[in-house]
Amino acid sequence: CEDKVMITDLKVIIYEEKNIISKMMELLKEQFDYIVEKDLENLNMLNPKLEDISRELASIEIKRRQLFGDDISMSEVVENSKDGYLKEIYTDLKHILALAKNQQESNDSLIKKELIFTKKMINFIKPADKQTTTYNSYGNIRK
Repeated sequence: CEDKVMITDLKVIIYEEKNIISKMMELLKEQFDYIVEKDLENLNMLNPKLEDISRELASIEIKRRQLFGDDISMSEVVENSKDGYLKEIYTDLKHILALAKNQQESNDSLIKKELIFTKKMINFIKPADKQTTTYNSYGNIRK
């Protein structure tokens, strides 16, 4: 009977996690669009929303840990369960987690490329060599 209660609680946790990660996925897609469009204003406005959703995810993770403790993994419980629905929603959760991770990595990669490009442009405009170039009367660079 206790196992059934634990499985029911786990189903609720997984369902909540799926919803939170789905919301996060939408925000990450929105973030991707803003990065591509170089829309810094909306990109900055998106950060608090991403932080809030991350907090929600952390709180549901705390609930899961309280249910099982740190020594039992959710995957073990799902694998040992005879509940087909639990296995199905857990598979869905793993799938959406993988999608969110890929989206996050794409966003991070794009941001990194933009930063590298910006740094190169700044170095091009303002070289690190601070010496002023002067020319002598023959048109050669004076050293």
